[in-house]
Amino acid sequence: MTIDMEKLRQEIEFDEGCKLDVYVCSEGHRTVGIGHLIRETDEEINYESEMRSHLRDASRCLLKMWRLHVEIVLNFSKTLINYLATLSESSLTWLSSLVDRASRSSRNFVQQLKNKIS
Repeated sequence: MTIDMEKLRQEIEFDEGCKLDVYVCSEGHRTVGIGHLIRETDEEINYESEMRSHLRDASRCLLKMWRLHVEIVLNFSKTLINYLATLSESSLTWLSSLVDRASRSSRNFVQQLKNKIS
């Protein structure tokens, strides 16, 4: 049996949430990031490594929020385009080009975030 680590991380993130500060979990343990337990036996926390981990977690959260935002905007835009199509051809052409530009801009932004996470 093979474990899909990315799916496991996503499930933990869904359960634990994205918390970038040290917090006390429901079981009373100090935790950081996406459910990362900080144990008393842990040696000194590598601040730089933790910050990189936090930035990756924050970037993933931001990326998910951005994708949701883009999906909402595009769905609204498609609805609006369908409505405007019944009104005038020139309105449809104008809005369609606007949505295309927004979509390209969103894809560029998402790619930049992915590059920073890697």
